[in-house]
Amino acid sequence: MPEHGIIYRNEDSYCGPISMLEQLPQGELLLLFREAKWRGRPTHMDPTTRTSLLRSRDGGLTWFSHVTPDPQGGNGTAIACLSDGRLIVNTYHHLFAPVDERDRLAGRPAQRIHQPSGMATAAGGVFMTRSDNDGYTWECPVHIPEPSNWPYIACHGAILELPGGDLLLPVTGWRNDTDAPARGMVLRSHDRGQTWGEDVCITDDGPEEIDFHETRLVHCPSGRILAMHRTPSGNYFRNWSEDSGYNWSPTIDTGIWCGGSSPPDLKLLHDGRLLLSRGYRRQPFGIRAHISADEGETWPIEVVLRDDGPDRDVGYPSTQQLPDGRLLTVYYWHGQDQIRHLQRTLWSPP
Repeated sequence: MPEHGIIYRNEDSYCGPISMLEQLPQGELLLLFREAKWRGRPTHMDPTTRTSLLRSRDGGLTWFSHVTPDPQGGNGTAIACLSDGRLIVNTYHHLFAPVDERDRLAGRPAQRIHQPSGMATAAGGVFMTRSDNDGYTWECPVHIPEPSNWPYIACHGAILELPGGDLLLPVTGWRNDTDAPARGMVLRSHDRGQTWGEDVCITDDGPEEIDFHETRLVHCPSGRILAMHRTPSGNYFRNWSEDSGYNWSPTIDTGIWCGGSSPPDLKLLHDGRLLLSRGYRRQPFGIRAHISADEGETWPIEVVLRDDGPDRDVGYPSTQQLPDGRLLTVYYWHGQDQIRHLQRTLWSPP
């Protein structure tokens, strides 16, 4: 039976969305998440947003060493451990300024007035920070320049390291900041994340009326890269690449309902199957997982981890497989007091 528990709850904090697990080579778990001031209501945008990190040495039962990799950004935050042990965190920043000082946001896309805070906001872009000491200290976050033909990009997924050493960063891109559809993309780095370029749009063939965003990547046993995308009203969609992400298949409907639920967290299990973890934002609200034995062509196994969510505002799960084969899934949750916090489910794959 799945075992549930609370990981982190702070009466003064709104935690989520997003949270993401990563495992260090020696087995220690890291949990990265968005944290902001709790204002008595949901605030998915807030000027106090920052990225927080906890670690566990007992398979996720207890957590310690709270640090802040990025003190100014936490939306769309993700973490990856490279083969040389370097950790890279990417985040998406919202910029805020008093309305009478909104000229400070000049040149940035998606400018508007954020009604809850009464401040002017704009898209700050994607930032990246690195750690070479297992995440105890972090470099100053650096802005990743937007591609010339994609002036507005955001991130919601972790970097994928390829066998040859290249890195792929999944991002969401808009060709302008008004009515352009969102598209799933990748950026490439040849120098371990120091610089990024060679943007490739994955879903350019997708229907114009569908926004594809919060793309996630996984490297399959065959060498194929699978990409999956969240959509606001339809199903999850997928693409694959046979050439390290330079070219992608047509965009295909998976048949798995999304409807604005969580992004598709993808993991390769020890037995070679793929795991998809997701929030489920229609009744009964909760957390679900799907398993594929054919690299994402079909997902015949569905596991209901939670079906007791209070409303839609739960989810964004991340899963890691522990050395003993069990799965640890972390997500944001709340009860009647509405305080968003992080919970876990420990379970075994069928």
